[in-house]
Amino acid sequence: MRSEVDPLTQIFAHVLDNIPVSEGKYPEQLKKARNNLLSPDREYLKDKNIFIDISNITADLPNGRFYTIYNNIRFEMLFNYKKGLPLIVVLNGSKTSMYPEFKRWSWYTFFQGSMLNIADPMYDLYKDLNLGWYFGNDKVDIRRVIVDMILQITAYYNIPNKDIILYSSSGGGAACFEIASLIGGGCTCITINPQIYIYDYYYAPFFERITNLKVGGKDEFERNNTEYWIKRKTDVKYIFIENLASRCDREDIYKLAKNFRIDLKYGLTKKDNIIVWTYEAETDTPHGAQEEYCTYFQIFFLRKLFDDDELIERYRNLYCLFSEQWRKQWALINTNEHADREIREVQLSKQIEKIIDDFLISPTNNDFNNAVLFDCLAPRTTYTIEFYGIKLLGTTSKIVTFGVKDKLQNKLIFRKDIDIVNDGCVISICTGARADSLEVKIYAGQAFHTNGVSLSVQKVII
Repeated sequence: MRSEVDPLTQIFAHVLDNIPVSEGKYPEQLKKARNNLLSPDREYLKDKNIFIDISNITADLPNGRFYTIYNNIRFEMLFNYKKGLPLIVVLNGSKTSMYPEFKRWSWYTFFQGSMLNIADPMYDLYKDLNLGWYFGNDKVDIRRVIVDMILQITAYYNIPNKDIILYSSSGGGAACFEIASLIGGGCTCITINPQIYIYDYYYAPFFERITNLKVGGKDEFERNNTEYWIKRKTDVKYIFIENLASRCDREDIYKLAKNFRIDLKYGLTKKDNIIVWTYEAETDTPHGAQEEYCTYFQIFFLRKLFDDDELIERYRNLYCLFSEQWRKQWALINTNEHADREIREVQLSKQIEKIIDDFLISPTNNDFNNAVLFDCLAPRTTYTIEFYGIKLLGTTSKIVTFGVKDKLQNKLIFRKDIDIVNDGCVISICTGARADSLEVKIYAGQAFHTNGVSLSVQKVII
């Protein structure tokens, strides 16, 4: 079915449109408009200890933080209301700071809808957990509880199910498929680099050990069965945005495409109730090379295309261009970040400074379990570090994080996640003008995910 109005005209509507650039008006008006778009009020994040009974809403929800207790579970939420627009429900992925986290919270300024951001209560229930998937336990499926709460809110605001959008990435995305399917009614599920098959994800054994819950096998609530939920409700619009440069995400979308007989193409591919947009952003951590505010509008625009196959075909080449811009953007980000660190990868160096035999990092409960390899770096000097006989135990992952830390700043100024090939790897770096406070580190696996992992190396040559 052809649309009467070309929806492309709505992709960035009412944002930076019709701003005069004549003398005396530019650039102040443009700066003001952009600041309005990109300057969130941090008061939204302040915890004012406001309780809302979601099961009995009698007044408008407050803009900002509040909490509710639903089905005996405490949920921390962040809300922003825009009258007459869809409700965008944002779920969150891995824990990277103190609970509760509200990722993408600042986007309420340009979201094309109201925002309901729900922190994952799994991190409150299981303190050592770093990835929760809104899973629940043997008796309660947290995702179904979230469905009930969403429908209570949309009933109060008279928002139809077709105007409910689930929007998330990574671990938050993993929960969206079930929630969208249970809501139904033509709602939309948008996920960026989600864990489609959580039982295949490297964190699954850590999750099982910490929670004493099974991720694989038969689950009463089908929480590990993305394909079931997609097939269950064919009126739900599922939009996958996948970085082909990320191995875990690439393998997930390949498996989904095979099982659904989708002939994937670079850019847009549509079949039945699924749209897949593939891009390729090469970075040190490609899984995290996700969208920013301009790309959000391109993603959100896919909702308008969903029911018009002719328009999707017409714009397929445009989305190939968007994918290339995405790739170029992250290449520039990578280049700038490496330049700012004043340390970079270089070609191999031959002079041997140090040899370490039978190097070992024992397992701990620390998600940043690491050891210092070398802490006497010279300025403007090339170092090549060779690893032989690397073994990881306690994880199915083959990724090891290599880093250079500035002790004065107390932060990593260089990080590289290395995919181990043939139990070894080589990396070369060049220091900048200041190197006296630097130290070379290696992690027991991937940083953020070293809990319970041990690393052994037969030989390290620096």
